[in-house]
Amino acid sequence: MGYSKGSTTRASIVEGAAQLVLARGFSGTLVDDVCAHLGITRGRLTHHFRTREQLIDAVQEYAFTFFRATVVAPLSDPSLTPRKRIKASFTAMRRVYLELSGDVRGCFIGHSAMETATRSPEMALRLEEILEDWRGGFAATLKAGGATKARSDEAALIALATIEGAVLLARARPDDTKLRSTFGALERMLLEKMRDSA
Repeated sequence: MGYSKGSTTRASIVEGAAQLVLARGFSGTLVDDVCAHLGITRGRLTHHFRTREQLIDAVQEYAFTFFRATVVAPLSDPSLTPRKRIKASFTAMRRVYLELSGDVRGCFIGHSAMETATRSPEMALRLEEILEDWRGGFAATLKAGGATKARSDEAALIALATIEGAVLLARARPDDTKLRSTFGALERMLLEKMRDSA
């Protein structure tokens, strides 16, 4: 992916760096790699980001915002029934984990938890917030669909662990089949927890 010098913006650098982070993780993404990926000089990158840490922080913020808007937001969409909220969230997950990432299986949330949350208390807090929003979204949706609070909370926690575990397995052995199968089974399990069929 190349960018002409005149059109290289802060946003395009963050998006390009995010592609590399998704493939390599935060620790495996170096400034020189980002420059080569984008076809820009180090000076062009440092014009926008003075340090690698600033770039990584911007990538994490971008990733968290994107993840919240695409995967977590459908779980609280009042225009959708609880069943449709679950389906919309899983559709978004399939898009994020299987379509947007191409042959690479990565997860900004997982990368952040394993690599950067320990270096930054602020990032650890942001990560905790997004995971709680995601878990809470599943739990509230299941409860709205007729599951008890206890069953909703339990199923939501299991859902997060299963999703992140499936992504980790797919990353270790790049194979869409297991990830697709896990997402499908988990979606069916969550839908079965709801009493209404709306």
